[in-house]
Amino acid sequence: MESQEQRVQRPAVRQAARAVAVAGAALLVVGCAQVPLGGDTASEAAVSAPTVAAAEVLPRSLAGSYLVGSQAMRQFDSGIAQRHIDFVLNAEPENRAVLTKAFAVSFDNNAYNRAFALARIFDVSEQKNPLISLALAVEDIQRRDYAAASKRLNDLPSSSVNRAIGPLLLAWVNLGQGRYDQVEQTLTGLSAFTGFSALTNLHRALIAAAAGEHAAAIEHFQTAGAHKPPAALRLTLAMATEFARGDNRQAALSLIESRDDPLLDREQVIAHLQRTDSTSPRMSVAEGAAEALFDIASALHRERQNGSALFFARLATYLDPKQALGYLLIGEIHESRAQLQRALDAYQNVQTNSPFRLMANLRRAETLDANGDKAGATAVLTAMMTRQAGNPEPAIRLGDLHRRSEDWPQAIAAYDTAIARLTANDQADWSVYYARGIALERAKLWPRAERDFLQALTLSPDQPYVMNYLGYSWTDQGINLDRAEALIEKAAVLLPSDGYIVDSLGWIKYRRGRFDEAVTHLERAAELRPTDPVINDHLGDAYWHAGRRNEARFQWRRAQLFDPDPELRERLQTKLRDGLTAAGSDDRR
Repeated sequence: MESQEQRVQRPAVRQAARAVAVAGAALLVVGCAQVPLGGDTASEAAVSAPTVAAAEVLPRSLAGSYLVGSQAMRQFDSGIAQRHIDFVLNAEPENRAVLTKAFAVSFDNNAYNRAFALARIFDVSEQKNPLISLALAVEDIQRRDYAAASKRLNDLPSSSVNRAIGPLLLAWVNLGQGRYDQVEQTLTGLSAFTGFSALTNLHRALIAAAAGEHAAAIEHFQTAGAHKPPAALRLTLAMATEFARGDNRQAALSLIESRDDPLLDREQVIAHLQRTDSTSPRMSVAEGAAEALFDIASALHRERQNGSALFFARLATYLDPKQALGYLLIGEIHESRAQLQRALDAYQNVQTNSPFRLMANLRRAETLDANGDKAGATAVLTAMMTRQAGNPEPAIRLGDLHRRSEDWPQAIAAYDTAIARLTANDQADWSVYYARGIALERAKLWPRAERDFLQALTLSPDQPYVMNYLGYSWTDQGINLDRAEALIEKAAVLLPSDGYIVDSLGWIKYRRGRFDEAVTHLERAAELRPTDPVINDHLGDAYWHAGRRNEARFQWRRAQLFDPDPELRERLQTKLRDGLTAAGSDDRR
């Protein structure tokens, strides 16, 4: 029997509620803020062109280096870009186009002092650049020169992004200037943006808390929904911190205890709340401005404006080196660009005492594994399993890691630990039983695998992938065929365009001797998945028993073209030589 781990299409083992994705997840972002970006910057497309690194030449001509540097920027190779753009800049230090690129590359390389120095050169020109002007305002905030920051923010060149970030930063600058009474009027400028009400209320609350206005802060947090599920994690944490600062530690702890969240580093958060009281430091203007910059970065990322999102996230971490969510977003963008080492560096910047360190470590483990360092990923997850003794998530991720590498015993052991840590069998847990069931089936421990698949369906009865996997397994074993057919038919109704499920539907008809029906479904499966060797093999078998021998041999030859596993390749060769009359070659066994 072919590997179902390879041939059966499945969703990710954890659902979206378990994901660590930064920008779109309700765990991290408040509301559904939308920044209309038309014309400001182009959407970032997937890059498939070969990198310029393979053919890089040393800088020789200004035009050549400008082209090489520009191409390197498009391909996210900031090292090569820096060398070539700097070569051009040394020759033409006042060229505005070159200055803009040099500024962007310096920022991408975390050379902030150089980037701001270039921005100041640009700033003396009457020509204004929206992002450079914003960066200089951020530098003013970092220097606590709030008067200069206020002037720059009020004079920002018009762009949809600046119209969103300007009022948020100005509200924090007002606080820095002792003008708390002007915050509300400043924030009203955000009312023009769809979906910004929750974000605006978050910053009303954060600014009130920073100003020592405890009652107003709690009111704004409640208006933002911090106390209601499914509130964003950062929103709940901020409200809990304000409760603790107001000596209402029980309310703070209750907020945290009410969250059933496997990505919450509960011990870290509780320790933080136990330390927090009325004398604890409040959020600074720079930290608040960094929160605002992260919010805009998240909105940009959701609109797939990753270049601008990365710029805003870097501004956030420049202002506040403890800005954990900014580093998580930076890491996620680098991952999407296959810049795995840069992603790892970003995740490593999340401080060990951050409530988001658990998320960062989960991302680190996944990135290490993607980078070919399974041992490093295993070490990270194993340490997390030990430290997070009651949390199933690190064990689930470790099980997933071993399952991907087909280390079935280790995967089973990790999933065993995860399932032992589940506090309740709720619907979201179906995928853990499903994942362990796959590992058990591949380890030829069918009775246990069958129990897990049935448990997954008990928790979530309409999961088509589970129905397909279980139904196909029964079909291949020639058992429970009535139940198998019913499960697969239901899965096919739910996902009628899934080639693997349609293949399973044809295969159960074949195994029950209904060859004409089998051909109909298997032809459809081959249309949906034309390069799958198993589906082509199945169609060949059905053709043979339907009396269409030449077409059968054509499909078996076709299956050989698509890299079948050794066991299937051997069976295909036997079928091509002897047909399905040879002993042991008929897949109706």
